[in-house]
Amino acid sequence: MIGTGIYYHQVPAATNAKEEAVTQNNSLGQIPSLVLPTPGQAGAVELNFKMNAPVNRLPNQVPVYKFKYVNYTNEEVRELANKLGILGSVKSNSQMNALAVEDGYKYLEVQNGTGKILYINREHYNLKEINGRPKNIPTDSEAIQYATEFLKKMNWLPSNFKVAGVTENREIPGNLNPETDKGYVLSKSVHFYQYIDNKPLLGVSRIVVEVGDNGKIEVVRKNHKEHVNFADYPIKSVNVAIDELKNNKGIHNVVEGGHDPVIDDVTVSYWEDAGTIEEQPYLQPVYVFKGNYTLNGKQVPFLGVVPAVENNFVLQKPMEQPAQQHHPEKNGK
Repeated sequence: MIGTGIYYHQVPAATNAKEEAVTQNNSLGQIPSLVLPTPGQAGAVELNFKMNAPVNRLPNQVPVYKFKYVNYTNEEVRELANKLGILGSVKSNSQMNALAVEDGYKYLEVQNGTGKILYINREHYNLKEINGRPKNIPTDSEAIQYATEFLKKMNWLPSNFKVAGVTENREIPGNLNPETDKGYVLSKSVHFYQYIDNKPLLGVSRIVVEVGDNGKIEVVRKNHKEHVNFADYPIKSVNVAIDELKNNKGIHNVVEGGHDPVIDDVTVSYWEDAGTIEEQPYLQPVYVFKGNYTLNGKQVPFLGVVPAVENNFVLQKPMEQPAQQHHPEKNGK
């Protein structure tokens, strides 16, 4: 799993994300810094990546997209809340630039600017039983159906999002062995990924829906931003990108002790940054490398990502971990 971020420093064309003078289509400038995560465990160093993938169909330039500001009024948030059966008053959280409504077990939070949405129904959240009976958790296909219907009802499912998979959320009591005991299924998470040109976006461009007892929607995390066309940008050659991957100007999950990585597939996709639009106004292209490396005599798959825009990325410093925020899921408020 790829964890905290590395900060790639570039000189932006404008300091204010809202300035339209950042670039014009006929005068492309450097786009702002791109934040990529670093592996959660120590990675291998001094790797020589062997290329074993065709590159003749890779583009020389690709579109860059600009994120769109989404600003909700109190009345719009109240209407969303009413649709969810939440009848409380709309409250403002200036620190998070968000509007929130809470009523009993239910909570809705909408972040202005990014348009991110969090919905929680805590009535049976993280419980393994309801009135003494085990939760009736739907099958994967049923969970997909419940999640899709809910998102469509709320108009929260853009047409370029597709189901990527279903995972179980389990509780394993302390007296059980997590290596052998599966514990209890509390809910299932349905993951929706955003696609551009039939390629899934990387980063935070996700919608995740947790489905609980008899298909009840317990949590929705709508983390993606809206974007619009901006301009076509030239991208660096694949050989330059591989050199940057080798020299830690990209990211990969080849662990310490791994060696002889072979790239079998390379594509150009996009990376959605987790920050605000002020911090990163653009949806940027990245090279995505897939292949295998050798670890303890066995072949292990790896993934590598390198910013694709030709913009002289320079590794600057590790990103600081964000301060923990109040979260109603954890605090029960």
